[in-house]
Amino acid sequence: MKLRGGTPGVPPLCLWEGAVHLQVEALCKRWAAARLALADPAHPAHPDAVHEVLRIVRVLLAAVPSRHARVLRAELGRAYRDSTTARELEVMLALASRLLGGQGEALALRYAPALAALRVALATRLAALAAAGGAFALLSAERVSGRRVRQHAKQLWRAVLAMRRRARRKGGEARWHALRIALKRCRFYGELFAAVLPAKAADRTRRCRRLQGLLGQWRDLAALDAFLAKEGGALAGARVKVGALAAEAFADARRAAARLR
Repeated sequence: MKLRGGTPGVPPLCLWEGAVHLQVEALCKRWAAARLALADPAHPAHPDAVHEVLRIVRVLLAAVPSRHARVLRAELGRAYRDSTTARELEVMLALASRLLGGQGEALALRYAPALAALRVALATRLAALAAAGGAFALLSAERVSGRRVRQHAKQLWRAVLAMRRRARRKGGEARWHALRIALKRCRFYGELFAAVLPAKAADRTRRCRRLQGLLGQWRDLAALDAFLAKEGGALAGARVKVGALAAEAFADARRAAARLR
């Protein structure tokens, strides 16, 4: 039996006769700590901690060929979308504070109660999420063939290339966002199973991470621009700066997408 580590914070893999056995004890502890932090309004941790654990668990479940795994993944997907609401508001307010000075800080202060309420409500829902316990139990007992892991990695990479072609040919915010999601899936899978994937997969993971980061910057700025448009009033002028930054970020992402092979 051989124990291999991977990306920091990622469950190590136990390799035995071509099968992958996931060590999820540390991930389970991270889940409990993230939920407790989320329920405490004074805690500096933000919803991204819960978001990240849910994301990792769902990627791991995607490697398990069983109906039970698919059901758990779907249930955790709903929780993942719930966590996205709190996370996106926090990201936008932090970005506003950084880019817009006093105006952004005032906006963050005004929305602080709403963000705190979202965090507490999310923590309450996640505390009752039985699917999380079921997922950890399943992953702890499951062994997945290395061959299946490699096949799924190829499928995710092909999905990235297909989404890239659609986004570049037809355009539209929805298609570029779909490409970002495909990149995230491919990247996270590559990071989690790096120990059993071929060397070229590491380069694909690196390229996915870079393009995903550029598209993420664009999406955050575009979301902030839309948020400021709804606020209106004195913040209308700030949209000029944010809109210009969003356009620049999108141009960078388009150039990087053109080089993705």
